[in-house]
Amino acid sequence: MDTKDLKDLKDSKDTTESHSEGYHTSIDLNADTIIRMYDQEKAERSSLESQWQTLATYTLPRKDDIMYKRTPEQKLDIEEVYDDTAIQANITLSNGLQTNLTPPNVKWFSLRARNEELNNLESVKEYFNLVSNQVFRTLTTSNFSEQMHEVYQDLGCFGTSCIFVDEDEKDDARFYALSIPHGIVIFEDNKRRVNKIIRSVEFTTMQALQEFGDKAGETVNNAFKEKQYEKKHTFLHCVGERYVREIGKRDSKNKPYYSHWVSKADRKIVKEGGYDEKPFFVTRFYKNDNSKYGYSPNMVCLPTIKSANRTMALLLQSSDKSVRPPLDVPYKGYMGTINLNPGKINYRRQGVSDGDRLKPIETVGNFMLSIEALQSLQESIKRAYFVNMFLALEDRVNMTATEVAERINEKMAQLGPALKRLENEMLQGIVHRVFMILIRTEKIPKPPPELMEKADYDVIYTSRLELAQKMSEIQSVDGFMERIRVIASVFPEVLDNIDSDEVLKYYENAYSVPPLLTRRPEMVFEMRQEKQRLQQEQMMLNAGSIGAEAGQKMANAEMNRAKAQSMQNMAGQA
Repeated sequence: MDTKDLKDLKDSKDTTESHSEGYHTSIDLNADTIIRMYDQEKAERSSLESQWQTLATYTLPRKDDIMYKRTPEQKLDIEEVYDDTAIQANITLSNGLQTNLTPPNVKWFSLRARNEELNNLESVKEYFNLVSNQVFRTLTTSNFSEQMHEVYQDLGCFGTSCIFVDEDEKDDARFYALSIPHGIVIFEDNKRRVNKIIRSVEFTTMQALQEFGDKAGETVNNAFKEKQYEKKHTFLHCVGERYVREIGKRDSKNKPYYSHWVSKADRKIVKEGGYDEKPFFVTRFYKNDNSKYGYSPNMVCLPTIKSANRTMALLLQSSDKSVRPPLDVPYKGYMGTINLNPGKINYRRQGVSDGDRLKPIETVGNFMLSIEALQSLQESIKRAYFVNMFLALEDRVNMTATEVAERINEKMAQLGPALKRLENEMLQGIVHRVFMILIRTEKIPKPPPELMEKADYDVIYTSRLELAQKMSEIQSVDGFMERIRVIASVFPEVLDNIDSDEVLKYYENAYSVPPLLTRRPEMVFEMRQEKQRLQQEQMMLNAGSIGAEAGQKMANAEMNRAKAQSMQNMAGQA
């Protein structure tokens, strides 16, 4: 991640330097311009909103008020939805992403300097460990998890999700999942990156006054005077990248991202501000290059969803016919209305023969074949939502860890592109935004000097999904090390080719091990020096012991030789 924000912290002096880019210098973002951009974008995507309406009906009914407004208390219109496979599959997808990508109670990321030389500095490693722990603690204590679950729901249904990260006095950061079909329009720059959003927000008279004060606009002020406190007013919030500003100034009009609130009724900007870094993040599940908006799993299988719904409706109708079949009743054969309730009596007219009694009309149909067809459709929907993959992450009965990893890796290739887009377009920005908020509030210290000069860093994801993707590479290294162990039992010299320190670094990075679990290089160096010194002393002691033992043996031999010579001389004299 290119973190020029960290570099800006080093020197906050005002400068006259300005940053401009192309024709952006001539854009006049007044109220009329913002309203016109919003209305034009809404008109251009009208056909897409019609599709979103259909998708929500079958997949996310509580958000199907796209083409029409529904009050929060109004009953959901799901009378025509007979098969809930897509609804359940979308829930499984969102739950799976929540549990295995951004789990609430397990740290799912770490930070690492982009410059490898800095990663070897313990001060940098320890700083990033401190930062990642504090960022995760902030995410855990805020409303991040509940809002991300909404993001995942929208992503599975509509293919495009947006989250807004605002500063908060209590929780440091506050998160808002913005549903794209419900009044959010997005814009891209020339690199196909979302650099601006405009959202429509409804405030009551009192809410508008709380948000904007006496600058809320003439319409709001008049409503307050007339005591219309709950009257709804529409405002547009436009947030985007500012291309012309005086770098170093920290006032709202020179921050990297601008914020304009527009009263749509008064066609007037009622509040102007800015953000120190990008506050909104938009991600797409699948994406065409010529479209700003994404494609969701249920867009891929919408025909299957409709077929399953129709098949289920026919099955319910067939089941109803089997339990309560239509009747063949002779004309004027019975007196009064036929009553089929239990224990009731029906009277036949006199003269009606037994062959003319009422009897069921049996229709010919293959009920079991329809059930098999429905099950096939339902399995197709589940595959589109990766349901089997997420169940594989949870179902480990009678399976080894290796078997689970192999099973997941087979399915992970399909989810990989969407997963990487989600990480790059949203999660990376969220971590950086919270990081910078915590620095400004002094909840974490500023980076060490060596990091301030080269402030770029990467977010390393350590969730179960990310680890599952890495598992193939890790298993290859594990297999290599096991093979070396076998070879070394016959040819020990093969171990000379293995750099044990580099092997440890590989596993440390692969599993994102906290730096506090491994010793500092200088400590390892000192320990090895001490071991080498002790080994040398032991060798010297051993050498001295061997020398003394040899001298003693030589002295004993000389003594024995002298004794033998003396005895021989005595024998000669005798």
